[in-house]
Formats: sequence, structure tokens, C-alpha cells
Amino acid sequence: KKDTIYLYKTALYPLQAMMDAMFSNDIDDVFVTSAYRRYDKQKQLFDGYVEKLMNKGMSYDKAYAEVLKDTALPGQSEHQTGLCIDFMTLSMDELDNTFEDTKAFKWLKDNAWKYGFVLRYPEDKVSITGYSYESWHYRFVGLEVASIMYQTGLCYEEYLEYLKVYISPDDKQVTNTERGRARKFSSLCSLYRYLYKHKYISQNPSVFVDKPKLHDKAIIR
Repeated sequence: KKDTIYLYKTALYPLQAMMDAMFSNDIDDVFVTSAYRRYDKQKQLFDGYVEKLMNKGMSYDKAYAEVLKDTALPGQSEHQTGLCIDFMTLSMDELDNTFEDTKAFKWLKDNAWKYGFVLRYPEDKVSITGYSYESWHYRFVGLEVASIMYQTGLCYEEYLEYLKVYISPDDKQVTNTERGRARKFSSLCSLYRYLYKHKYISQNPSVFVDKPKLHDKAIIR
């Protein structure tokens, strides 16, 4: 018997709209294999991975450090927020980066942001996120945040750092470069609200239109 998958309604409804859109684009082999995860389930998974490596001859310390590259400690997993999902397709035997080769991944790369979802651990941001690349793992951050992250190429950690500078631009520890980035970030927030106001984008994911083509002059530097 398969476990029931749970997700906060905040993320569930946009996910349903996003799945409908994928099915409408002839991507009908994709499914969610994991979403909300309890503390005890995360502990079971983490300890199981460590034990598996130890059975192959690795010491506990080395196994622990190796598992930590890909798996969060119980109490630190994003799955416990109820806002994250892992995707698989029927052609996959296990959860791994073969998902990158699927039609679903290619579609999500261009469209997930329209429904408020972002690829949480990008391949080129490993040194920033602290986790290995996970092509299957997406987090709901909301339409505005997802839009800004998509337009700028920021990962979630970078977005949060820019947000701190945006909120406190006069902090003496903030460099001029960071202030400049904060101004660009501020203009992106304003740009999002402009697009929303003039109905280029919609808060209803099911009628979210294609990303408008933006010219450099639309972003204030």
C-alpha cells in the first residue's frame, strides 16, 4: 500500500494546475513521489542511508558526512515544511538525476515559476545551497518570489540574502556592489507588481500567461 502524500493547500492548488498544464502538453508520465515528510520519517531515511554506506565498509563518520551532502538531517528537511515535492516519471527506477533527461524536466525548467515553484537545488548553485544537484526537487515559494528568481537566476539562498540588503540598504556592512544589486532587486519587485497590475501575469495559475518578453531598459539599474 502506498503512503498518502500530503501538501499544504497553499502549494497544492498551484501544483494541481501545474500538473494539468503538463498533461495538456502531452507529459502524462510524471508524478509526485514525495511531498510532506514527518520528522520520524526523515530520521528513518537519513539513518538508513548511513547504515547502507556503513554496510559497504565506510566508517560512521564518513558515511554520515557523505549522506549529509544529499539528505537533510531530521528537523532540517524542506519536506517538513509541506511546500516541497519530488518528481519522478514512469520511466525512472529510482529518484535520481535521470529526471533531467525527461520531457517533464524540460517543461518545468521553463514553466514551473509560473505556478510559484522553483528548482530548489540547481546544479550551478551547489556551493551556495550546500546540497548536491537535485533535478527532481521543487519548492513552492509563491508567484512573486518564483518570478524574481527566474528572471535573475538566483537560488533561494541568494534571494534571501538580497532580500536582507533590500530591506536594510543603509547597513554599514553592506558594500556598494550589494547596494547596487539591491536596487536591481527592488526594481524587479516593482516590475513584477507592474506586470501583475496590467494583467501580464495572474494570481490564478490556471490562467497564467506566457512570460512577457522584457527589454533591458525595463529593469532600472
